[in-house]
Amino acid sequence: MQAQIDAQVTSFLEHAKQEFDQKYNTPSKQTAKLEDFTLNRTVGT
Repeated sequence: MQAQIDAQVTSFLEHAKQEFDQKYNTPSKQTAKLEDFTLNRTVGT
């Protein structure tokens, strides 16, 4: 019983590591530009 649980946990961790490595090695590109935002002035700036 414990061996089966250990195998499931190990399998889950391996899958999670693969997903993390894939996301870390190919980060999403930033598409926002400064022109996409409006400048709000506040008191004191």
